[in-house]
Formats: sequence, C-alpha cells, structure tokens
Amino acid sequence: MTESISGAAAKKNTVKSPGSESLKRKDEQLMKACKDFEGIFLEQILKAMDQTGIKSHLFGQGNSGSMWNSMLDQEKAKIWAQQGGLGMAHMLYEQMKGEL
Repeated sequence: MTESISGAAAKKNTVKSPGSESLKRKDEQLMKACKDFEGIFLEQILKAMDQTGIKSHLFGQGNSGSMWNSMLDQEKAKIWAQQGGLGMAHMLYEQMKGEL
C-alpha cells in the first residue's frame, strides 16, 4: 500500500506546468542563437586573418582552394563556438535571458 502512495507522490512531483516547458524551450533557443552568433563572429575573424597575406596552401591557390579554406573556417568557427569559444555566447545569453 505504501508503494502505491509513494509512486503517486513521485508522479505528482514530476508533473511540470506547461509554462515551464515553453520557457525551457525558449531558453534553449536563446542559447543556440547566441552560440550561432558567436560562430559567425569567429568566422569573420578567421576570414580577416586569411586576408593578412599569411595563407595556407593546403587546398591549393585557385578558386577551389579558396572555397575549401572558407568552408574550413566556417566549420572551425562553428565548433569553437559550440565548445565555448570566446565566451561571448554565454555573456550574450546572460544579458538577454531576462528578456524572455
């Protein structure tokens, strides 16, 4: 008998209000947007570094090499932002989460 009471109490405690799920989803969307923004920012930094004249010729020197370097910069920036990057995403998130 006590098992059914404790089971019912456990189920009651796990019920979440619909508003909390919506807030959690918005919170996750905001963090994703902040990380995406940081990724774009990092990509722009990498592009500016490529224009300094110090270039890798790993993929060649023509248009195809330029395209591959650009795609590599995009992926590096995306991964760095997802792993913490400069910390910009976290700062943006902290500033903007009060707006939810």
